Formats: sequence, C-alpha cells, structure tokens
Amino acid sequence: MFVLFRTQEWSKLNLHFHEEQEILMTLSGDGEMYINNEVYPIRRGSLFVINNTDFHRSVGKDNEVPYQFCLIHFDPEEVKGVSTANFDLAACFRDHRNFNHRCQLGEDELEGLLKQIKRLAYYLDPECSAYGREVYSKICLSEILIYINSLYEPTMKTSRLQRSEKSPDRITPVIQYIQEHYAEDLSLDSLADMFFISKSHL
Repeated sequence: MFVLFRTQEWSKLNLHFHEEQEILMTLSGDGEMYINNEVYPIRRGSLFVINNTDFHRSVGKDNEVPYQFCLIHFDPEEVKGVSTANFDLAACFRDHRNFNHRCQLGEDELEGLLKQIKRLAYYLDPECSAYGREVYSKICLSEILIYINSLYEPTMKTSRLQRSEKSPDRITPVIQYIQEHYAEDLSLDSLADMFFISKSHL
C-alpha cells in the first residue's frame, strides 16, 4: 500500500493497468481520463475508482498546466480482515458495468477526503514512529473505503456519479478485442486492418 501526492506534467503513458487497486483524486483539471472504453472529464475533485484490470490513462487538454493529484494503491487483501459478510470494503471496485468510475466531489468533500488521505500518508511514511502505525494505516484506508463505497450506494448514483462526456464507439470493439486476446501477438497493423481504422486514428 502507498500514497502519492504529485504535481507533474500530463503523463505520456499509454493505456496501462496496475497490479493493485487504485483510488485517484485530482486536485486540478483540465483533462480527460480514459478507462477501458469510457472517457471521463478530469476536474478538481474528480474521484476515480480504478480496478486492477482497468486499462487507463490521463490526457491533458492544456499540457502547459501542471496536473495535480493524489493516489492510493493497495492490495484488497490488506483490508479483507476488516470486511464483513454484509459489507465488503472492496465492493466499489467490482463490476464496473453497473456503475461509473468517476464521482465529482464538492470542495468540502474534497477537503474532507484529502484530510483522510494525508492521515493515511502519515502512517505509511517510513519515518513515522507512531505506536501501532501499521494498524492505524489499515484503519485509515478502511475509513476512506467506507466513504467511497457510500458514494456508490444505489440511492446516491443518480446525484453523485457522472457518465462519460463522450463514448468512443468505434474504439469500443477494439478495446474489447484486446482485452479478450491480450496474451496473443497484437500489432497496430493487424488491429487497423481487422477493424478498418487507420493506424494514425487507432
């Protein structure tokens, strides 16, 4: 588990995924987050819940403006013992067909969650000498996940979760094909020919 606060130029990374679950909260805009076959706006206070199987990347509309964000990576096993039969702390990461990857936080909500994330970062710091810091870090992460899960409650979906601004319909079947054949030898040429899309567009 780790927490990272960063101010940087917009990433040049291609679509990628991580071995761990990712919570990403943006402290600035203006850009777009590509996750699987969806495109979401990036604004200050955009909260993204990204599974370890979700291909994703962020792209800036104005690459001259620094990108500020904080993120948490963690293995679900780290909070498995805190979950119960009726409440799974990692539930918000599962079955993304039924919910949105992005939730837009208000300024007060952003500041509240930021305070919790900074507290988690304090206990994860190798220099931290607090008694029981490993347990406190799991407690902090659990509190963050309880809050995020509350944002994904069915009764709150309509007001809190925002669908993507645009859907790259021509690319959706390509992404699905890649996800189903990722272990095979895939090339840009073969994909472009298969889906009748120019290489430069693809």
